[in-house]
Amino acid sequence: MADPLSVTAVIIAVIQLTSTVGDLCFDYRKAVKGAAKDAARITNEVDELRSVLKDLLSIAEEEEEAGTHRLVALSKLTQPGGSLEKCREELNVLKIRLEPKYGSLHMKSSLTWPFKAGEIETALNGLNTLKSTLQLAMTADSAKSIFRVEDSMGRLEIWTQKLKMSDAQRALFEWLRAPDPSVNHHTARHKYEPGTGEWLLHSDGFKDWLKYKKMFLWIYGLPGSGKTILASTIISHVKQICQRQGSQHLLYFYFTFNDQRKRDMDGVLRSLLAQIVASRTVLPEQIKQLYDSNNKGQQQPDLASLRSTLLSVLETSDTYLVLDAADECLERAGLLELINDVKDNCPNVNILITSRREVDLEENFQGESKSMICIEDDVVSHDIQLHVQSQLKSDKQLQRWPEDLKAEVEAALVLGAKGMFRWVACQLDVLRDCLKPKLIRKKLGDLPKNLNETYDRILRSVPEPHLDDVHRALQWLIFSQRPMTLTELAEAVAVSVDEECFDVKDRFTSPFDILRLCASLVNLQGAEIDQEGKAIENEARAIGLAHYSVAEYLISDHIRNSEVKSFAVTPQKAHEYMAKSSLLYLESFDKNNSLYGSVHDDFPFLIYAARNWLDHFRAVLQPSKRLLESGCSFLQDASRPAYLNWLKLYDKNMGVDITPSGLYFACESGLPQLSKLLLDNGADANAQGDYFGNALQIAAALGHIDTVRLLLDRGADVNASGGEYGTALQAAACHQYIDIVQFLLDRGADVNAQEGRHVNALQAAVYKRSVDMIRLLLDRGADVTAQSWKSGNALQAAIEVGSIDIVRLLVDRGANVNAQEEYEGSALASAALRNEFEIAHFLLDRGADVNAQVCYGTALQAAIHFNRTEMAQFLLDRGADVNAQGPHGTALEMAESSGNIHLKRLLSGRGADDTGGCASMSI
Repeated sequence: MADPLSVTAVIIAVIQLTSTVGDLCFDYRKAVKGAAKDAARITNEVDELRSVLKDLLSIAEEEEEAGTHRLVALSKLTQPGGSLEKCREELNVLKIRLEPKYGSLHMKSSLTWPFKAGEIETALNGLNTLKSTLQLAMTADSAKSIFRVEDSMGRLEIWTQKLKMSDAQRALFEWLRAPDPSVNHHTARHKYEPGTGEWLLHSDGFKDWLKYKKMFLWIYGLPGSGKTILASTIISHVKQICQRQGSQHLLYFYFTFNDQRKRDMDGVLRSLLAQIVASRTVLPEQIKQLYDSNNKGQQQPDLASLRSTLLSVLETSDTYLVLDAADECLERAGLLELINDVKDNCPNVNILITSRREVDLEENFQGESKSMICIEDDVVSHDIQLHVQSQLKSDKQLQRWPEDLKAEVEAALVLGAKGMFRWVACQLDVLRDCLKPKLIRKKLGDLPKNLNETYDRILRSVPEPHLDDVHRALQWLIFSQRPMTLTELAEAVAVSVDEECFDVKDRFTSPFDILRLCASLVNLQGAEIDQEGKAIENEARAIGLAHYSVAEYLISDHIRNSEVKSFAVTPQKAHEYMAKSSLLYLESFDKNNSLYGSVHDDFPFLIYAARNWLDHFRAVLQPSKRLLESGCSFLQDASRPAYLNWLKLYDKNMGVDITPSGLYFACESGLPQLSKLLLDNGADANAQGDYFGNALQIAAALGHIDTVRLLLDRGADVNASGGEYGTALQAAACHQYIDIVQFLLDRGADVNAQEGRHVNALQAAVYKRSVDMIRLLLDRGADVTAQSWKSGNALQAAIEVGSIDIVRLLVDRGANVNAQEEYEGSALASAALRNEFEIAHFLLDRGADVNAQVCYGTALQAAIHFNRTEMAQFLLDRGADVNAQGPHGTALEMAESSGNIHLKRLLSGRGADDTGGCASMSI
């Protein structure tokens, strides 16, 4: 068996190979036209593989340091034929293929992309399989390692699920890009105290909820009353029931105040659909249709589509649905609408909600008085007592106290808690730091009355030299775009906006100093413990506010009128500070060699700053002159190293043929004031960008009408072509911004320009099923008969999306029902091959020629080509010639070649001539 040292040596060698392959791909993207897309795909796969390898390396190094030999699975991977060896071989093959035989990668004339069609897929599939094997090995070995990382359990659970999924499941699961609630669940279970929550599981209301169909249950309580831990108990209990019975399903979601993706409707809908995909052996047709309707997963679904798909699946599902902390959802009206629709239309779905007793929730559920459970003081006091007893027994510091003192502490905390676990946790943190019984008893005699008073005392104890540090940290923790790691936060706090600089000498000596300064207001997310149950510090873990009540306190009227008002936080000031801090940090990387190999380890705030500063800038409704000038200074010179380094960090797949201007990104973010300042400083309104072609197109695609108006006023060409959508008009039409389409037309946009993904604006509107947009474009002169090389005409696009209403509208406005295009032929043939009976009936009623010859022969032969038996019968009833000749013979010959006995019987019964024999060409 290989020892850990040999394992780490192999892993390091493979990691080095991934870097080499990645660098070669990057050079090809710069040097060879047409290589960017395939090279980017290889780069992405190699980057993901490198990430897995680094995780494996961490485990191997920890085992080596501990002097153990527990890496059984990983040791096997290093043997001949093992996955690590295969991985090294695969990467070596890629390296050899990518290394130029002559000259260098910078000599374009000597280079061609070395892969043929199909070879890329083979290489990527091989790397993906190896990556999955390594992930599984890491999952197995983590379980044997001396380290147990609770907040990674959700991630490991997802990996294991994905390895068990079919290819179709995996494709849908990854396409949904759903936030993972299992991380929250495992974190809550780690905090669970055995014996607590039993009162709920044995209550009549909960038993009824489990027993009867279409039951609703709302559990509400005060802030800090332990609702999330209670929800995790419910979820674990229901999960066991579903596993035993097999016929029922569990879906759950934790709304989370410190994670933006877990606070909105998009996140909860994606998560619930992803859980359905992962747990069903037979994929629901509704989800597959959603995937297909979004260009086979090349596009993302909108909120309405996600919502309707989920409701459609739940209508026929026997499901328990548990939603924790509904009051923390930012889109409560949408959430309540979803809950009510599930209650009304899904007869086998039982819903359980936990939340505070908010007015809108109570008004919505007021008719459900028998389905409400309040977490009252007397109900939860026993659970709080169990929690305090457990802490006094297990905590290293508290367990040393004499028994009489422990009894006093227990009695005082249970009495003062008033049902709030959160209050108890804060008091235990304070008492833990008291080293003498006399001081402990003094604290017990002066306990704060509520959470606000508790938080006041915590902030009053912050040392004066660190007041700014704590204030900065709290702003990041409330308004960061995603959860930050401890090292990211510590680095961000080191940036001084007042002094306009980032100085490494202003860092903390240890990132854990943030935890000590902020005391009970923050904690590391999840829990990391060793085999003996002892906590382990890990600076790579996410840090967050300890409770939602902390965020509420910091933005409340209470703190603004208190002794600690200097810690008060407002969204506008916070986002301005965060945008400015990020810019100052990025300004520090103003050399060509700034992004060296280990830069992310040395400067952990770099990725966050690069990818989120524009989001913080956009959140500032009235940016100060100082912030605008900082943004302009950073974006106005696209040749500056700091700008180019930021681009590499902002989007690793950014095209390299053209470096997008800073104006392009200001317009992408919908920042008209910053865009104006850039234009005032000489920015070209027509400069080419990246995916969207130019600034006008991206502003139109993302609905930023003020920016669109500004660009046109400053000389942008309204009909400039390029990018994914060809023109700004098509981009706006595709994304259904009717006000921008109207404005662009008023400013001279060519309504019939043929460019981009959907060829013209009318077809873009048809593909999005936007009837109002279609009417507007037709009223403004869109050619309803326009043909394109790519997708036929608007009528066939309407048939492709299956909309009879749009088909009627287009035909009423002059669409030719007998017009043909290269690939599918006539509109009737398009309807036939898609089994669109209502559309086919309408087209025939409006004069479609049932026997017109198309690429498949006739509409009847098109139906037979796709084995549409009922459609074939319908066309025969409407006069289709059963013996017409086509490119593949007669209809009967085609049916015989396909082996469809039902079609053969149908055609023979309708007078098909079988004297011609079998078709000469098989289909």
